[in-house]
Amino acid sequence: MNAIEFVKKFGLCEARSVLLKSKYHYEVDVYLVDTKEFTHIAIQPSENDPFVSLTDLKQIVDACELVMEHGSVANAKNYVESDYTAPEVKEFLLKAINIVEQCQ
Repeated sequence: MNAIEFVKKFGLCEARSVLLKSKYHYEVDVYLVDTKEFTHIAIQPSENDPFVSLTDLKQIVDACELVMEHGSVANAKNYVESDYTAPEVKEFLLKAINIVEQCQ
């Protein structure tokens, strides 16, 4: 299961909860969805495995928070289209908007 599917199925609140709980486990990089445990694996899981990458999950949560700082996806898009927004900010925000839209 990839992180986007996890957020679609369980929601952003659960994703934040998983990330918070992962801080209490030493050297973990995946969350086992079925058993609700954290572990470290040497081989990247396939899409059919019930693993969620914590790195990917954090990227989604961070993207959602960045977009919501603007109030909504529409407001974030308006900010990107502004002539006063720096190009590097536009690029970063567009990536965040894309991630958020995939999770909806």
